[in-house]
Amino acid sequence: MTTRVQYAMDPKLKAEVEGIFREMWISPRNAVTMFFREVACRRELPFRPTKVPNEETVKAIREAERGEGTRFKSAKDAIQFFRNL
Repeated sequence: MTTRVQYAMDPKLKAEVEGIFREMWISPRNAVTMFFREVACRRELPFRPTKVPNEETVKAIREAERGEGTRFKSAKDAIQFFRNL
């Protein structure tokens, strides 16, 4: 048994990747299935993402890891904080 899966993505990326799959003689369906099987087996992504966070994001991550920065008691408080910026 199979199930239908739908995702929205950039049409240029889709066309580029489908061209690569054709060169490899792999259908997009089989490529997605292989990806899902690898994730299920490894319990993580089977590759390292190539995009790295920008400087501002890295700074925020490091602050959070040190326990610095703004903390909120609830998601509602966080949402209110960002609405007031």
